[in-house]
This record gives sequence, structure tokens and C-alpha cells, in this order.
Amino acid sequence: MDDSFTLSAIPLRPPNPSYHGKNGFDVGFVEQVDSTDKYALNLALDRDRVAQRILETKGRPIPRYIPYSPVYGMLTDGHLTVRESIKELQDEHLEDLKILYDYHAAEYIQDMKDFYVSRDDTVYLEEGERDQQIIAGYQRSSRYQQSLVTGSSLIDEFTELRHTYLARLLELQQRLQDLEKREAAAMRVQASKFPQSVFELNDSPKEVQQRVAKFLLSGKQGQEKMLDEFGWAWRQTEALMNEYKTNLIFAASMRSLDPNAQQRIPETPKFGSRQGHLGGDLGEGLRRIWDLQADLSDGTNVPYGVGARSYISSTFLVPHRSPAPEHPTHPIPPSSRRKRREPLSTDSDPNGRPYLVENLMLVPGGRYLLCTVQMGDSEGHDIAIWDLGYNSKQYLDPYPVKLIEDRELDSATPSQGGSKLVLATRPRFAKAPVLSKLISPDLSSRSLGHLLMDVDDFYWHVVRLTDNDILVWREPFFIFWDWKSGVGGRWEVSKGLNDNCKPYASKTSIVACATETAASGLGLPSGSIAALPDQPTVDQLPMSVIWPKFILPLEHNSQVVWMAATPEWQHKSSAELNHHICISVQRHGTQMRLYSVKTTGRYRS
Repeated sequence: MDDSFTLSAIPLRPPNPSYHGKNGFDVGFVEQVDSTDKYALNLALDRDRVAQRILETKGRPIPRYIPYSPVYGMLTDGHLTVRESIKELQDEHLEDLKILYDYHAAEYIQDMKDFYVSRDDTVYLEEGERDQQIIAGYQRSSRYQQSLVTGSSLIDEFTELRHTYLARLLELQQRLQDLEKREAAAMRVQASKFPQSVFELNDSPKEVQQRVAKFLLSGKQGQEKMLDEFGWAWRQTEALMNEYKTNLIFAASMRSLDPNAQQRIPETPKFGSRQGHLGGDLGEGLRRIWDLQADLSDGTNVPYGVGARSYISSTFLVPHRSPAPEHPTHPIPPSSRRKRREPLSTDSDPNGRPYLVENLMLVPGGRYLLCTVQMGDSEGHDIAIWDLGYNSKQYLDPYPVKLIEDRELDSATPSQGGSKLVLATRPRFAKAPVLSKLISPDLSSRSLGHLLMDVDDFYWHVVRLTDNDILVWREPFFIFWDWKSGVGGRWEVSKGLNDNCKPYASKTSIVACATETAASGLGLPSGSIAALPDQPTVDQLPMSVIWPKFILPLEHNSQVVWMAATPEWQHKSSAELNHHICISVQRHGTQMRLYSVKTTGRYRS
């Protein structure tokens, strides 16, 4: 027995002869109906019910005026993609069919109720006359039963709905096929191009990045094969090949993108060894550690956050690991590691080794800790990641893994989607602070760009950091750099700020900064940024002067020790909503003062 089934289409019926010569239309509603003709009256009532049903179920309000945008050549409001339009059309057709079936089912039920309560008048007639009426009644009943199918408007209305639906659906499907063909052609053209810079590669789709990574990691024969396959030329690949040979961070990011490399299980880098540098197999090693998360914990997911820069360091003991070759090549499993009740102990431990740790920031997931670490009496600083080994039942000894050597972590912020961390780092013995993005869960990193500073410009700090831009304070300038748009600028403060200046910035203003005797709010100048090269220097940034919006003078002999501000100005019309600044000053001891500043520039303490 065949389990398949088919939907049989409704057979085509010849047109009704009443429509002949009328261009497919029946007699109009304006035709006068004879009040004595019962058939004409019933027909008029049916037409009235159909019209009322259409107005009730298919009625639509008059559309409002939607302005036309000449820039995009389409309506600026209510635009849907083709796939969304198809889905909306299918849902609308199902709703129309439901309404149609419900209406005709209600009509049929009402007819059956009327037939049930009707009275047989033939019982009151004479015997001979009654027989004739009974026969005529049977004939009318037979014709009525047949008219329920052939005379009903259900088939006509269903055919009209189906024809309208299929006509619109075929049009949308044809448009979707054309768009998919154009998109596929554009993707083939895009795939045939080899990116000419790191920024162009970062803006490319994931499959293009993986293809380029595979090319850079392949041997001579593999590269020649890919050149023939994708129609590349050697001169197109020279820029990224040179970048791959000279930029260790870019090389590490390419290794993390290689699909074949992700299938391998490399050796975990040793803490304190040179393999921890990004020039080694760090990305693969960190992926191995991340993959062992299921073995070391029960997968508890703790929301992560980013802490402010810590000016007071913390010291704790870290288990000392034996040097290679005794060093394990992977995190120690729970069964062979010594358990302790506290996660980070500060007690004396003959097997422990002190580390100076700053700027603690949790990696997405809550298990790994990102920080700046100084080992023992060494002057060097590194950015390290710690495997806390957190378990819902117990704590394990933290296991450190080197991430970036000879760099300090200055600031970090979660990306817009929350799956990445944007880091602002500074070198220990170099002149270029580097911005890199730490990606979870594989913990690979890639450089977003360099902003070259002078050699002696080490005393700067990040005021504001986002996915796209950074604002840095370096006396006497505020330096703005948008690496995604390739623009930037520097703004000199009209009134000098001290070294202890702790500014806070919103999207539109530097909301608070302090001298020794006053606090002020600065406005960002408009039109003071310009386009920059790929790796700009501070000297290439256009310079302008910014002036205070307001000044909060402190009492005599007062000195600012610490300050905080609300992160954004409150752009609301109500005058009761203020901007708040908290300042800690030294004057006959330490005092804490809270200021409420109105958006008009006035203030009160």
C-alpha cells in the first residue's frame, strides 16, 4: 500500500453563463431589485452579507503618509525583507482561509437549524392535494441539497483567494531567487579578491578570514594550489604575507582561525616560559584549556564584569610549578590536585610564590581571570590569564597561563554583544599602546590597531573605551581615536590639570576632571576630528582647545584625592534631573563631598 498521498485540485468549472458579455462581472449592486421577486430579494441579501463580511474581516485603515527617501530609493518605514514578506503572506493566507471556512460553516449551521425548526404545512392539506405537495417538497429538498455544493459561493471565494495568494507568492519567490543569484555572484567576486590589509581582512566574512588563514599557514605547494583555485596573484598576497611574518599578534590570530588547527590538541604553554608569547602556540594552548572546562568544573556559568583600574595592588600566593620537563602539559585534574578551602590564600606557604597582581577582570563565563601580573622582584609586567578552576562544590588551586608578555592591562570593556572583550594595553619597553580584542570561548586575540606615542609618554590612562573608539588623557591633551572609522583628534585643555586628574567621559562630553583646587566639566569640540592612516601617531591628530562647561571651586587649602562621576549626562527636559560628582578632598583630614550639577551648568553641593 502506498503511504504517500496527493492533494487533488478542485476541477475547473466552466464560467457561469450569466457572466457572458459582462467582462466577468455580475449585475451591479446599483441594479434596482423588484420587491415582489423573492429570488431577487434573497440574492440582494446574500450580496449584503458578503459585503459586510468583507468589510469586517478584510477591512484595512487608510494608510498614513510615508515619506519617500531619495537616498535609498525606497520607503523609509515598514520595509521588510523578501523572506519576511513571504512568511507574512503565508500567515495572512492561512488566516483568510480560516475566516472563509468559519463563515460558511456558520451559514450552513444556521440553514440546518432553520430546516430543523421548520413546519410541514402539508399535514393540513387535503389528501389528494397533500400528495402533490409532498412530491414537490421532496424535489425542492433534493435541489437544495445539490445547491449546497454547486450553488455555494465557497468554491468561488476559495478560488479567488488561492489565485491571489499564488500570484503574490510567485512574484516574491522570483524576487528572492534573483536576490540570491545576485548575492551568490557578489560573494564569488568577493571570494576571488585577496584582502590587502589587516583591517580589510577583519571586515571580511568568517569564511574569507578562514580561507586567508589557511593560505598563510600552508606550505609553498598549498599556496600555489589556492592561487590557481581562487585566481589570486602573488602580488595580491604579499601585503598580508609580510604582515604574517612580522606581526606576531596577527600570526596568532591567523592560527586561531585555521579550521585544521582547531582540530588539533596542542601542548599548553608553560607559565613563565617563552612559549607563552603570542608568537608561539598560545591560541591553541588556551583553546585546550577551555576545552577542559567540562573536566575541571560542572560548567557553572557566572556573569562576568569588568572592574575599574586598581591603583592598590593585591598580593597572594600562587602554587610554584616545577620547571620543564616536570611541568605538566595540561591543567592538573581535580583528582591529583591539592584541595584548599579558600580560592586565593595569603598565608605563608613554603611551596608558594608571591605575585603582584593588578587590574583584575573576569573573562566571559566567569571562570578565567585576566590581570596584569609582576612575578617576584622582577620589573617586567605581563598580562596573564588564570584558570580559577571554580566548581560549585569546591575550589581548586588557581592555574596561571601566560597570555601577552611585557605588556600591562590598562582598561577593558565588554563588546556590544557581550561575547568579546576589548582590551587597551600598554607596552613595558615600547612606545605603542596596542588595542586587542579577546574573543571567547577560544580566547584568541587579534590586534585592532596601534596608536604610536612618544617614548616618554608612559603616564597616560584610558578615560573611555568602547568597541570602536578610545579616549586617552595624556597631559595636557585628551586624545580621541576611532579605529573603526579611521578618524581621531586631540584636544588641549584651556586650563591645566594636575597629574592626579581622574576624568570621566560620556558619548558627548568629558563630564568631570580635577585640578588640585577645583573640578570642572568639559565639552567636546565639534568638527575637530580628521581622517587618519592605518597606524597613526599622536602628532598626526588635529589639535583644538576645549573650555570648561562649569568649574567647581574648592575651599582654600583643599586638595583633590579621589573623584567619581555618573557616566552619562542626563539628556532629559526635566530640570530636576542632575548630574552628580563625588570628590574626596584633604582639608583638616579627609572629606567626601557630593555635588549635583544641572545640565545648564549650575551646581550645588
